[in-house]
Parts: sequence; structure tokens; C-alpha cells
Amino acid sequence: MGVRRAEHTDLARAEAARAASVRPEQAESAAASPDSTSAVSPDSTSAVSPDSTSAVSPDSSVAVPQEPRAAIPQDPSPAEVPIAAQAAAQAESAQPDPAHVTTVQIDPAQADAAYSDSASGEKGQVETEAEPEDKQRAARSYQPRARRRRSRGSFLLSLLLFVVTVVASYELFVMARNFTQDSRTFPVARVVIEGKLKYISAEEIANTVGKLVGGKNLVTLDLSRLHNALVQMPWMAKVAVVKRFPDTIAVQVVEHSPSARWRTSGVYDSTTDSVFYPDLRGIDLPLVILSAPHDSLAGDLYQHAAQFIALCARTPYFIKEVHLDAVRGYRIRLEGDVWLILGRETSANLPLIRLKRFLLAFPQTQLKLSEISYVDLRYDNGFAVGERDPNFNGITGTSTPPPAADTEEQNAAP
Repeated sequence: MGVRRAEHTDLARAEAARAASVRPEQAESAAASPDSTSAVSPDSTSAVSPDSTSAVSPDSSVAVPQEPRAAIPQDPSPAEVPIAAQAAAQAESAQPDPAHVTTVQIDPAQADAAYSDSASGEKGQVETEAEPEDKQRAARSYQPRARRRRSRGSFLLSLLLFVVTVVASYELFVMARNFTQDSRTFPVARVVIEGKLKYISAEEIANTVGKLVGGKNLVTLDLSRLHNALVQMPWMAKVAVVKRFPDTIAVQVVEHSPSARWRTSGVYDSTTDSVFYPDLRGIDLPLVILSAPHDSLAGDLYQHAAQFIALCARTPYFIKEVHLDAVRGYRIRLEGDVWLILGRETSANLPLIRLKRFLLAFPQTQLKLSEISYVDLRYDNGFAVGERDPNFNGITGTSTPPPAADTEEQNAAP
């Protein structure tokens, strides 16, 4: 009987808690009704008083503890009812009844199994959710395979086309090479000579070109051999050989310009500073004759000869030859076969100074050039005169100049 009363008490407490959570309007309506403050079963034998702190059944030995509650006025105002109900609900939720607390013992093995089942369930759910993405990935992976198949076919086709192109290009190259190297293709048939010619004949140049390259293929023709052959021509200073399609060789010629005779058979060209030995038969060159032990001295000797000639330009003395001996002594042969010995250039322009002295002093001696053989000007205070050989008639060749002095320049007067 005591247990049943306790259950009724719990029911009453639950009713009170529900009443506390009612809205203010419902609370007002509940306060207006005399039966809304409590609900008691008809067969219950106990009554709950508002100001009681505990309820004990008279014939039961079990006492159910009750939480102390504040006394509620008989006529609460509509605003106080929900506030009190809310306070009671908060107290009930803050301190739960020990009678309603249930303690459950959990086995660790069962907990691990439950966790694994839940994890597998979540995984299955994730996999189920990701299933459409896998299908999309599978569809995407299927498309590159098809593209790879098509790309492989395209690669093989491109490779085949490349091989065919290479083979065709090589065949065309071989055909073009054979065509251009054929002697019947672009044969040399004409020669064009450009340049002013005085000592070289055009026929000589044409014959040289015809012998070396006549009838040969102009495309494959090597012009170096022809160029070397033309340069070796005596009067040829510069030459250029040019191909002109379809069948012409153009030869551009620059001849030597003779500036002086060199020894007995050579010619000196001052523009190119070179000595060459052409065939002088039938060629009249009224030029001064230069001679020296080596051809490399021709340029320096020509510069001194030009100064000597310029100094004698307005005098009755005409220079025919300028000679530089082995000891670098200058000698001049005048017209009439008279030698002027000027000596070495121990100081600047010393041979030129001695020549000036001769031009000023010799007319005062009352001597005739036809009676003398040489004039030695290597003295500081005068010059020496050598008589002509009585057997010399002035017709045969040139007189022999006196030998060069083995000692230094003479300082004493004769």
C-alpha cells in the first residue's frame, strides 16, 4: 500500500512539473479552476497540502522524501504563477530525483563492437553517398582510354606520314643534285671581261677561262682554281671571278700601274707596293730605274727616289737611276752616265742635303759632266770628282760606279 501511495505522489509531482511549464495564459486558466492545482487518483488515501513538505502514508513504513517548496498564495496573480512554475521546473531539472536515475553497466567488449558497428555504418553511409562520384570518376577514366586509343592511331598515322615525307624529300634531293651536277646542265659558254686593259689582252684572259672551266657545270664549278690562274698573270694586280647564270663567267680585272723600273727586268707598282716581273719585250717604259739587294727595299727606295727627282725637276740634271747598295748607301746616275755618290743616311735627310749641295756648287766649278765619271759627295766640306775613262765613248751601256767605301763617311776635304 505504501508503494502505491509513493507512485501517486510521483504522479502528483509530475503534474506539478507540467503545470509549471504551462504558458502564462494556461497558468491563468489553471489558477482560475479550483481543480487544476493538483491531480489525485480517486482511490488515493492521501492528500497533498500546499504548505506540506512531505507526504507520509499512515499505514506505510516507507517515507518518500519531498523537496521543500515555497508556499504558494491562495490567490496568486497571473504573472506570479508562471514565474513560480519556471523556478520549480529549473529546480527539478537541476536536481533530478534519485528514484528516477538509472545506472547501466557497459561491457568494454560490447562497447568496442558497438563502436565498430557504428563506424562501419558511417563508412557504409559515406561510401553510399560517394557512390555517384565514383561512378563519375569511372566514367572519366573510361573516356581517356578511348582517347588514348584514338591518340595511338593518330600517332601511328602521323609517324607514317613523316616517314613518307622524309623519303620523298630525300628522293627529290637526289634528283635535284643529279640534275645540277650533270655537265649538260648550266654549261659555261660565255666570258665577260670587265675593267680597263692596257697591258693584258682580253683574248689571253678568255683563253685561260676556256681552258680551265669551259663547258663545265656552272652550279658545281669551283672558281678558286680559275682565280689563282688569273692572278698569276704578270700585269694582273687584282681579279674577281663571278658566276652569272645560266652560262656566263664574269672576270673583273685591275691591272698593275707601273711606277718605276726595277733592276733590269722588273716593274714596281706604288699603288700595291709590289714588284712584278712581266714580259717587257715591245713595251717602252720611260721610268726611273730602281735597284736594291732585295725586293722588299723597293718601297723605301722609291720614296727617296721621288724626293731626288722632285729636287732636280728644274735643273739641267736628269735622274736616270737610283741605286741602294748593300751598306745602304745611295747612288744616283744622271743622264750622261755620271754617278753621284750620296752615302748612307746616318742622319735625317742627309742624302737629300748632299744632293742640294751638288746642285748649288757644281756649276761654279766650270766642269763638264761629259768629262767626269762620278762625284763623291760623302765629304762634310766639299766633294770629290772622278775623271772619265778616255776609252768611254758614252754610247755603250752605263759606266761602272765607284766601289762603296769600306770606312765611315770621309770628313777631310780632298
